[in-house]
Amino acid sequence: MKRIFTLITALLITVSLFAQPDESARRGVYNQSRLSISTAANNPVRVLIDGNSYNNSGYDNDILVSDIRPGYHRIKVYLQNERYGNRKRINKNMVLVYEANLYIKPQYHVDISINRFGKAFLDERQINSAYYTEYDETEDNGWGNNNNYMQPMNTRSFEQFRDMLKNEHFDNTRAVLAKQTIAANYFSTAQVKEIVQLFSFENTKLDMAKYCYKYTIDKNNYFLLNDVFSFSSNKEDLARYIQAYR
Repeated sequence: MKRIFTLITALLITVSLFAQPDESARRGVYNQSRLSISTAANNPVRVLIDGNSYNNSGYDNDILVSDIRPGYHRIKVYLQNERYGNRKRINKNMVLVYEANLYIKPQYHVDISINRFGKAFLDERQINSAYYTEYDETEDNGWGNNNNYMQPMNTRSFEQFRDMLKNEHFDNTRAVLAKQTIAANYFSTAQVKEIVQLFSFENTKLDMAKYCYKYTIDKNNYFLLNDVFSFSSNKEDLARYIQAYR
């Protein structure tokens, strides 16, 4: 009888352990993954993930799924196309700009950026202590107005982007290409400084510094850009722009 009671007790303890995982497991810490989608266009975006629909407001172009299950997911990104008829009436329809059977690793943040021409860029980053702490000292802690986590362009992609700009011979062409990519990504102040230094003329440097400010995650460090200007008037102009932006 005693032996039977002992076996029953052991069985109940075992069942209890399986039925009540520890706090970390219940919160999904070990397998947490994220998926974010952003576009350079101002048009509303609709995203289908395994048939489930996600929409943005049309004013913020970021969609963040902070607890997506690791594994393969069917992703479709639609961008609203607006056409105006003779009576200024809007004929709205959603255009498919990205479709993939995307694999998301456990504890990874996958970001899909759609530029203004409909081309998709994918980036991923492991979610670890550095992911949460690297930008804790920035002005907005690396988070957007809707609590969407912002990451600067990764080192490899930035080097490719920078080298592409270096190969352009004219400031005007370089500026057009730069703005196209900048509008679909985020950058650190150090990265912005490298971009601005690629331009030859002071007025173009100032224009790029102003343009990049919106897409910079550590705006509190933007004073570092003062070194790229030769004239105090341009430093003061940038300071006034930043003050007005806030």
